[in-house]
Amino acid sequence: MNFPWYRIIPQTGPLQQRDIIRNCQVLQPPKKLEAHRQESIIVKEIDAIVMTQSCDLGQNKVEIVLVSPFYQLKDF
Repeated sequence: MNFPWYRIIPQTGPLQQRDIIRNCQVLQPPKKLEAHRQESIIVKEIDAIVMTQSCDLGQNKVEIVLVSPFYQLKDF
């Protein structure tokens, strides 16, 4: 099935909202954090879509970029 409303393009400019990042490394903290206890953090790789607004990214107004898992329709 061909979806003409998006295509893969090389990264030529700054990161923008709606960009898809393949194999994006994200940190997964433990489900429960306890004070004064060292916990392990898991690093996962996911396909992700950028949710942070492009204007905030372009003006360096954020320290952390919000991403969400990205799934293709064919995976369902």
